[in-house]
Amino acid sequence: MTTVESFAGIERAFFSKLGDLGFAPRCVLDIGASNGSWSSMIAEVFPEARFEMFEPLAGRRPEYDAGLASVMASRSNLRLHPVALGSENGEAAFWSETAGVGSSLLVGNVPAEEKITVPVRRLDDAVRDAGIAPPEIIKVDVQGGEMQVLRGGRETFAAADVLHLETWLRRGYGQQTPLLHELIDALRPMGFVLVQFGDFWRHPDQELVSVDAFFAARRLIERLREQRRGFPWPGNWWEG
Repeated sequence: MTTVESFAGIERAFFSKLGDLGFAPRCVLDIGASNGSWSSMIAEVFPEARFEMFEPLAGRRPEYDAGLASVMASRSNLRLHPVALGSENGEAAFWSETAGVGSSLLVGNVPAEEKITVPVRRLDDAVRDAGIAPPEIIKVDVQGGEMQVLRGGRETFAAADVLHLETWLRRGYGQQTPLLHELIDALRPMGFVLVQFGDFWRHPDQELVSVDAFFAARRLIERLREQRRGFPWPGNWWEG
């Protein structure tokens, strides 16, 4: 069992381990930034990095805005982009569900009163137009829209060293929801391999529904291996 219990604890342990091995990202993309908590936490690990946060509910939910305002006031290396990321540029229906955390571009059969329209950008275009540096880390938590983000951001993904993705074990947002093995297969030709699991979400009936997954670029693995810095890690490294 993991002994890491605090918010983003597993993520902080994973990235802290990489930091100990000399990994020092200059740019981190937080796609599906919510209230900014993840970026704020990981900025404690990489205080010199620039964090680019993408969140389509910014300016649309007071609780998100309050959190985002707070973390951006406390950290000058965080920047907000209030757009969704997908496979095409334009506008799209978006499910702004009651609790917020389950909101998604995959609207399916959601209540009409919970649908809003948001701007959508391809990641490659958004990065270029905003002058964002090639990222070393990309985190994606977009409730079933992960494959759409990938399709619109292949150049940006290819530049990264580490991916932190929410992945799915069943199609909770309908048939467009990419399952874990489908993301593994899509990322393998791009040079990424699955190296560790993170936190998970379990349905009330105890079925595992989603799990965070960490992917590393083969070039990063080889670079650290050549430097004899201990990657990959055996077993439950966060307990050591």
